[in-house]
Amino acid sequence: MERLADLYRSYCLNCTDNSITNDGFEWIPGRILRCLYDKDFRSETIEYVLCGSLLPFDLSIRNRVKHWIKAFSTFDKVETKALEQILMQKQRLQQEFQKYLTLRQTHQDNVSELQKRLSASIRIMSRLFHDATKAEEVKCSYLLFNKAHVKEMIVEASEQKSFGCDGQYISSCMDLLTVIASFSSQLFVGCQDDLVILLKEDNEIIKEGVARVLAKAGGNIREQLAMTSSSIDLLLERLCLEGTRKQAKYSVHALAAITKDDGLKSLSVLYKRLVDMLEEKRHLPSVLQSLGCIAQIAMPVLRLEDEIVEFIVKKVLEHSNETASSHSIYWDERSELCSLKMLGIKTLVKSYLHINDASSRTGIDRILGMLRNILTYGDISNDIHSSAVDKAHMKLTAAKSVLRLSRQWDDKIPLDIFYMTLRITEGAFPQFRKLFISKLHQNIKDRLLDAKYACAFLLNINQYQSPEYKEVKQYLLEVVQICHQLKLRQISMQNDVSSSVMYPESILVYLVHALAHHPSSPNVDECKDLTSFEPIYWRLHLFLSVLLLGDDGWQSGGCLDRRKDSYASVVSIFHTIKCSEDAADITKSRDNGEHSWLSSESALAHFEALMFEDKEQIVSDANKDSIILDKNDGDDNEVPLGKMMKLLKSHASKKKK
Repeated sequence: MERLADLYRSYCLNCTDNSITNDGFEWIPGRILRCLYDKDFRSETIEYVLCGSLLPFDLSIRNRVKHWIKAFSTFDKVETKALEQILMQKQRLQQEFQKYLTLRQTHQDNVSELQKRLSASIRIMSRLFHDATKAEEVKCSYLLFNKAHVKEMIVEASEQKSFGCDGQYISSCMDLLTVIASFSSQLFVGCQDDLVILLKEDNEIIKEGVARVLAKAGGNIREQLAMTSSSIDLLLERLCLEGTRKQAKYSVHALAAITKDDGLKSLSVLYKRLVDMLEEKRHLPSVLQSLGCIAQIAMPVLRLEDEIVEFIVKKVLEHSNETASSHSIYWDERSELCSLKMLGIKTLVKSYLHINDASSRTGIDRILGMLRNILTYGDISNDIHSSAVDKAHMKLTAAKSVLRLSRQWDDKIPLDIFYMTLRITEGAFPQFRKLFISKLHQNIKDRLLDAKYACAFLLNINQYQSPEYKEVKQYLLEVVQICHQLKLRQISMQNDVSSSVMYPESILVYLVHALAHHPSSPNVDECKDLTSFEPIYWRLHLFLSVLLLGDDGWQSGGCLDRRKDSYASVVSIFHTIKCSEDAADITKSRDNGEHSWLSSESALAHFEALMFEDKEQIVSDANKDSIILDKNDGDDNEVPLGKMMKLLKSHASKKKK
């Protein structure tokens, strides 16, 4: 890492103002940031390198900013996330420092208690220093970026626009300013006039960027903005009415940030104008976007809610595309009407995701009914005409809407909508599957979605050992590990785990039920063909293999204990399912003895033959860990599902005796 920093520093020394290009070594800062995910490097060490040895000491602020903008333009999502984490850690340090100062100014009778709290605060801060001893000196400053950097970036964006610079450089500049505003908003104090001037620039990228910055940092420069001669709220309001969708989105949030009443007054005025434009059908994309954002952050403003809902339903969603071409076969051939419908759905959904009190909203059943129809037909009604591509886009929007609603309305989402969402990508466009599964995966990783939705990974692969199979296996590994980490964290904090964290084994309950109610699930009374049951078997096998055997990294004693617990939990879950009644379809809860042929030795042999490619590794892992489920259960060298089925049969026979 130090050698890379030395190389980059030498490169910077040889650069002039006009020779800073991406063809040089601008990729190096991103690679250094990636070290954050290497367990051999501490984050404060990486920050120390970035601040101390990456750039020449005597390099001007102007050139430092140019290099950072160029480097940032090469960052991928991982590197951007790493930068955000370092800035977030600095933010936490500053917050802890403020607590420390407050404590020192506190006059308490109990001096020993005060000293104890001060020492605890110093210990917390010491973890965030490259040299822990400096925590005692309480050194806390903005190292990567300071006010001079922010000021110069704003100037740079304006100058590059005047010079006719390419949009990528300006976009990178505004994106970097947004990242800084997210974690160091105080650095924008004193820059309010520059931001207002920048917002007036005739450049769409800059307008969007300034709106994003104000949405993040507006609260810290609220008073200064109020004293500016130019009315910034009028500039933002125009973007809400006539700007692009993104400009409208960020401008609504900016208006809420820069006013003392969280934007209620200014958004009330804006809301009336938006309703007027809605009736006139002018700038509908930006108007619908703005209405959705207002509904999400300022619900009391939505006094004409029913009128807006009816407009979206009658004037947008119920319209057929009379010019729809049946020859539209490519994912990108989406019609303008479809795009407007998608935006209408998002607007309605946002009104049920109010930041403070979503549960006070009424009418959720109607929205869910609309989503059910769209998931089924690709439109709000089966009578509406549109192309196959448009229908696919609408289904994807509806499925994503269900995911968003589940964050606050999970208990209101009916079982059929839940299952339709899980299997929404079956037979769909390849892009459809990729977009939905990626969104689902990211939401679970970000703890925005219940882990039960991981069932969708398994329902959206059609063949055993297909390319998607390995991808899904990796996703499941991550989900199971996340669940375990959350459970352990809750236990260590002595919290009630069952109330806030989902055990990874619990996913099995939803998976079994989803497979049983899948349209392709064979009727065990009528179908005696084992091949028809193969998809059920290998899906269960994949999940149990991940849950019980994990990956090659699970070899420690602690993991062995965890696996034993998981085995016991899985057996218990299967046994409970076997003895339970299906609330959705009682015919699926008949005496399992009637279908014993499905768990016979010959049936198990047939199913296990499907797993031939993986079986050697699975057997090896099982032997290596010596996991014994039942002392009297014989051979342990079996795939997990086969063992589960044998255990259940054994328990059932013991119960009969």
